Amino acid sequence: MLMAVEGPYALMVQPDDILISPREVDEHFGTMACFHSRYALGDSHNYMDKDDFLREMYLDTVGHDETGLKRYEHMVNIVSSRFRHRPKTEERAVDDAMLKVISEKYITLPLYLMDHSGLAIQTTSFNDPWDSGQVGWIYVSKEDALDGVVNKEGAK
Repeated sequence: MLMAVEGPYALMVQPDDILISPREVDEHFGTMACFHSRYALGDSHNYMDKDDFLREMYLDTVGHDETGLKRYEHMVNIVSSRFRHRPKTEERAVDDAMLKVISEKYITLPLYLMDHSGLAIQTTSFNDPWDSGQVGWIYVSKEDALDGVVNKEGAK
């Protein structure tokens, strides 16, 4: 335990023995879909990996039917053919193309993890190529976002 006293104020810092995620207890806006081999981050989900997540979000936007699936396959084939000789660039281009379509229905922000003497997550890059990188996305449907704003204003 650490303690500091200054005038009439006292600050006491001690370990938190109750290890409960604030996302499980408090209300939160948006869903965090994270993918990490060592840590359980964000909200629980059933996506196998980030590609599965993006495919499902894409199909949810364009339609979970045969037409939506054909549109998905066509988009992946067109984007992949442009970057076939640069695998990392190809993967990023496909992700960006899917996110552009997903943005018609959802607001998404990337989630970055800093793993160095503790963990930190934020929606902008840490600009550290060694101990950080993107681990997922936080998202909310535009409909839910607008509904939350309307309900909040109506409650005032």
